[in-house]
Amino acid sequence: MGEKNLFNAQRCELIRRFDLNKESWLADEICLRFNQLMDEDEAGDGIERLKPGELLISFQGKRVVIPLLSAEVISILQRSGSFSRAKATVEKMALKAIKRVVPGATMEELRAIISPRDRLPHTGDGDRQKVALPRYLAGPLAPPQMVYARTVDRPAGDDVLVPQAVVDKMLAFLVQEEHISRARALAMIFRLACLRELYCPPLGRVRPGQVAWIGISTTDRQQREHQTAYREQVPLLLTLHTQEELKHLARVKSLSELEAIQQAQMARVLTEAYLQGGLLALVDLQQLFLRSYQTFSRLLRQFMVDHQMVLPTPGTILDAGSAMTHKDIIIGFYLKGYFSHDIARITRHSPEAVDRYIDDFERVLILHTYGLPLELMARVVKRGPTLVAEYLNIIAEHFPDREAVKSHLRLKGVKI
Repeated sequence: MGEKNLFNAQRCELIRRFDLNKESWLADEICLRFNQLMDEDEAGDGIERLKPGELLISFQGKRVVIPLLSAEVISILQRSGSFSRAKATVEKMALKAIKRVVPGATMEELRAIISPRDRLPHTGDGDRQKVALPRYLAGPLAPPQMVYARTVDRPAGDDVLVPQAVVDKMLAFLVQEEHISRARALAMIFRLACLRELYCPPLGRVRPGQVAWIGISTTDRQQREHQTAYREQVPLLLTLHTQEELKHLARVKSLSELEAIQQAQMARVLTEAYLQGGLLALVDLQQLFLRSYQTFSRLLRQFMVDHQMVLPTPGTILDAGSAMTHKDIIIGFYLKGYFSHDIARITRHSPEAVDRYIDDFERVLILHTYGLPLELMARVVKRGPTLVAEYLNIIAEHFPDREAVKSHLRLKGVKI
């Protein structure tokens, strides 16, 4: 999480686009110099930006920036993993930020905005009804209009201006000291400026209730063991709450009422992130709403069960994590008798991708009837053991025994 910031996004872009070494000191130096020069120039012009991890709120008619993910909070999460300590630090820093604008502000007033759960009694599950939630569910992605997701207007590259003084100083460093061609140096400068505009939008373009965040790209296909620093990241501007929702939250008297509102907010930010080309993990939701990721895991699954629709997360889009994945969804539709072209349309996948999932599943299904061990199945189908294990989980979910599997295969024309 500590690697999701403007500097790292700029650094990775320079490395990818301009073919620099991953450990390049030059990429670091270019980003540091550029941002320092821009900070100095914009401070003189009174330009303020919303940095990744910051939330803009309206408090007693005043616009206040709240740090939800500061360097201090990241350090706590990395050192101890203590969410409660990180949350307490967020609240402390947020109250300090509000008091600079409204000296008489109280923690109770702050919590009504950023951590409304703390305004209710902590008495276990309270009035929330416990239900068993299935892991696998087939359904289309929830449409943006259903969850009131808003689109964001992003500036085009040509619309981003760089002060001439900044350009001149950067050219002096890149061309004269580092012997980079002028054309290449200018391309670097204006790309860094564009990224700065995307990751740190000017406060004038931000509405109260919006938060700047960084997600993993929907096109990222790197394995989970890869460092976040080298994964494809996306700048996000999300609607964490609306003024109408804050009014409702102020009147909430029960946990079930609160969770209905927060589930709707969760659905909206996940969808808005997806519309902007990014994905949020449960740990992102935890820090955005200051509630545990276990809570949002439950709310996420409950939403999908109640609405028979899927929300975009790394688990459902990239098959990363413990959430229901798009392979589960595709196979679920297939087992219900849908044709592959219909599945592709519903799940927004290419027909080739759908056919690939179905073919892999059928191969594992056939090998399963003969009782082959997992490792041997993986070698036969030429897929990883983890992927084969996921297909076996789907089989266990849909078929009570091997005879049921054989019946399904016979209906598909397989002689067994």
